[in-house]
Formats: sequence, C-alpha cells, structure tokens
Amino acid sequence: MSVSSSVLTYYQIGGLDDQVDEQVLLGVFVPFGEVKEVTIPLDAGTGLKRGFGFVEFEDAEDAAEARENMNSRCYTSSIKK
Repeated sequence: MSVSSSVLTYYQIGGLDDQVDEQVLLGVFVPFGEVKEVTIPLDAGTGLKRGFGFVEFEDAEDAAEARENMNSRCYTSSIKK
C-alpha cells in the first residue's frame, strides 16, 4: 500500500474517554463503510491509552464520508463507552 492511499483511508479521532476501546470505535464508524482496523495507541511508559485512536477503512471514500460526518457533528469529543 502506498503512503498516499493509506493516508486517505485513515481517520484520526482525538479526545477519547479512557473507557473507549476498539470495539466502541468500531461500532461508531462501521456505519460509514467496511473498517479494516481500529487502533488506540498506548503510552509506552504507563501502558495507559493516549486519548486518541485511528480507524482505517477499506475504501478512501468511506473514510472521507466518516471525516465529513463526524467532524461536522463534533462527535469525537463525546464518544464514550
């Protein structure tokens, strides 16, 4: 996969509650299209979630739709488990 195509299929979500896990994000984003991977990075020192995550879609158009819809509705700060 080229760098340009992978950038277009990813969506970064910030401001996540500590209780949000990969399954919660998957449930939020799967209505926009087929999700390839959901990742919530952990802090290497503490092992705690860092407050942001990534959703990778199979299709760049689905990622663009998710960005457009989620950004316009400001859901990223209110996704909680």
